[in-house]
Amino acid sequence: MKLKAKDIKIWRNKLLKLQKGKCKLCGLELLEDEAVLDHDHVTGHIRAALHSGCNRAEGKAINWIYRTKSQDPVEFAKQLAKLWAKDYSKLPLHPTHKTLDEKRIAKNNKARKQRAKRKVDVK
Repeated sequence: MKLKAKDIKIWRNKLLKLQKGKCKLCGLELLEDEAVLDHDHVTGHIRAALHSGCNRAEGKAINWIYRTKSQDPVEFAKQLAKLWAKDYSKLPLHPTHKTLDEKRIAKNNKARKQRAKRKVDVK
């Protein structure tokens, strides 16, 4: 069965009720006026009610996964979640990584340079 455009709101609210007012992705409260109806772009089937930002993130993620060499986007996403969840703190830091202190110092240096430039421009 294919929904008519006029039935989107009905189905979105029905799913929202089944989901107990929570976004299926982030798990946070999802109000009726914030909810969008998510669907699978391959099959067309409706999946859930989501925050619009969560729905956009899901769309970007699946499009990105399809650009990898993976044959199975679901398996790729599972492996990605495992990769993110593992503790790598015993391994060295990447040379381009900036610690919070390094970022703060760089930001302060940039602000100092901009202030100094403005003083020169005023004179």
